[in-house]
Amino acid sequence: MFQAGYLTVAIKEFFDGAARYFLRFPNFEVESAGYGLTLKFLDQNTFGLTQLREKAKAMVASMVALDSAGFKTAFGDILASLPYNTNPPYSN
Repeated sequence: MFQAGYLTVAIKEFFDGAARYFLRFPNFEVESAGYGLTLKFLDQNTFGLTQLREKAKAMVASMVALDSAGFKTAFGDILASLPYNTNPPYSN
């Protein structure tokens, strides 16, 4: 999401010799879309909030541990659980 421009670096600081980045949404449109998608996703009850929290905790833990493979797996698990019809079709 960072490389695609959906998140930007807000703060860069060093902690125990390692760089630590705090990310933010680059603008209101991206922030609104991100929160809207999340709320729509949670409203569909694809899986419970507890399961989402566990998947999010795994993703954060892998970031803290600098485990890119673990992050990729945890993020993939969240994305894979999104229903295919999260966004309605566009009308012309």
